[in-house]
Amino acid sequence: MGALRARVLVADDSDVFLRTAASVISATSTLRLVGAVGSGQEAIELVPALRPDLVLLDFRMPGMDGVETARIIRRDEPRTVVIVISAEPEGLSDVARAAGAVATLHKRDFVPRTLDALWLKHMPDGRIASTRSLESRMTTLGPANQVRSARAKLKQDLREGKVHLEQILATPPGYLASAEIFDLLVAVPKIGPAKAGRLLSIAGISPSKRVVELSERQRACLIELLSG
Repeated sequence: MGALRARVLVADDSDVFLRTAASVISATSTLRLVGAVGSGQEAIELVPALRPDLVLLDFRMPGMDGVETARIIRRDEPRTVVIVISAEPEGLSDVARAAGAVATLHKRDFVPRTLDALWLKHMPDGRIASTRSLESRMTTLGPANQVRSARAKLKQDLREGKVHLEQILATPPGYLASAEIFDLLVAVPKIGPAKAGRLLSIAGISPSKRVVELSERQRACLIELLSG
């Protein structure tokens, strides 16, 4: 199921929220995070490279707000689904929709089940086997849930310092076969989405790269960066 998940880019000037978003998205059944940035301009610049299916934009960001960012993204990539998020969304819905966003979302409602429901409601025709019902999709998640539980335990251990990512990268366990390196990096203490992006850039690694797809050089470079 991992390969069928929609690619998500998040833009918010709060690193705390970006870290929360990474955790919430990793707990969904339909989405996977491929990028996290701190401004609308960065989101616009990354969309052509990351090709996200869904872009989540904070309304209030320095330089360019979420509505203007949505307008530009939808103009350039009309099949990209955009949702504007805000801690104060009252009165924002109409202007966001006029800019091409399919919905607005209160940050207090930023939870896995809501994100899954919004994506399933607004995804383009033909995306992720749209003719299948949600119920039929969920019945196939048994093995995937076991893998997800193992990954969740690993990320919790990373956050608590019980294990170190450089050790995991040296000998990746089987349940990380389809895990993306960005998702693991943001679980490491003091490495938020922005720093994770910088480390991957230095190592020449795409944020959507899976652990098993890393070359020996990329793996060695990342281990060195994490150990330094």
